Amino acid sequence: MAYGWRALVATEMIAGTDGIDYMTLEAVKWYQTEVMILGMLLIGVLWLILDFSSD
Repeated sequence: MAYGWRALVATEMIAGTDGIDYMTLEAVKWYQTEVMILGMLLIGVLWLILDFSSD
């Protein structure tokens, strides 16, 4: 399940128009550091939850 999450994150960063990854990339474009950090933390925490729940 965690591998699926990584694929979703990558796809959303490349071609997404909404979602956590799109929000993070838009924050990079507009220099919104707190939103970038929030996006990175959310992606990481969700990945950890999915990784540990699939064991």
